[in-house]
Formats: sequence, C-alpha cells, structure tokens
Amino acid sequence: IGKLPDDITEFKDAQNDLVRLERFSSTISVVVNGKQVWKGIPTFDASSNTLDCGGQGTCEVSDDVLDDVKNVLQRATDAQLKDLATPVDTIFSLRILPIGGFVRFDEQKTVKLQDGAMVTALDSMSASAQLWVYAGGVLT
Repeated sequence: IGKLPDDITEFKDAQNDLVRLERFSSTISVVVNGKQVWKGIPTFDASSNTLDCGGQGTCEVSDDVLDDVKNVLQRATDAQLKDLATPVDTIFSLRILPIGGFVRFDEQKTVKLQDGAMVTALDSMSASAQLWVYAGGVLT
C-alpha cells in the first residue's frame, strides 16, 4: 500500500476533464481522468486561471475550486521551502571506493530538474558522469 496524499483537490476543467491534484509533501501528482500525467509543482497563472503542468499540459481552473487549488499549491511550495531550509541529520555520507579513494556526497536536494523534481547534485548528473564520480572523479 502506497503513502496517502497529504491533500487532494478534484475538479472538472474547461474541457470537462476530471483533474485531481494529490499533494505528497512538496510534490503534486496531477491526475487527469484517472491517469497520472505529471509530478512536480504546477505553476498557476492568475490572469487566466490556468494551471500549467511543466509543459505536459494546462487546464483552466473554475472559480468555485480556485481557493482549493491555490491552497494545495501554496502548501506544496511551503513544504519545498521548508525542505530546502531544514538541514537533515545526514549532511553528507562518505563512501569508500574499491580503488582506495573516497567521495563526499551532499544529500541536500538543491537541484531542480525540468519536471520540477528536486534532487541532489549527484542525481542530477548523467549516468556516465555519476560513474566518473563513483570511480574517483571530481564532483564539480
């Protein structure tokens, strides 16, 4: 059984699609007609009441659910800011490499990907760059 969302807001958009926003801490899962289409924090354009899901689509929010949608977005943004501002117990971890070296990894999620997800600097690198770091290369 998966984790239950912290908040859920559901509404019909201008195209009569059923849109559900499920907030899991600082990430919002956007579900349209029962299918998850995007994860991240959507941007909201107040001039047109339009919700943009990171280039994966937009939907128009009706006035009757506008406050609910804004509240979910605000709580996700607040949680994201809190995550960035609150240091976790483990600031870094030291991993011994088979070739005798070690690399210091920062566990704070400070890099924002195109889909809106926050990841560590190492996780934002390509697979080949990560392999280079694990093999003793320098993380810049």
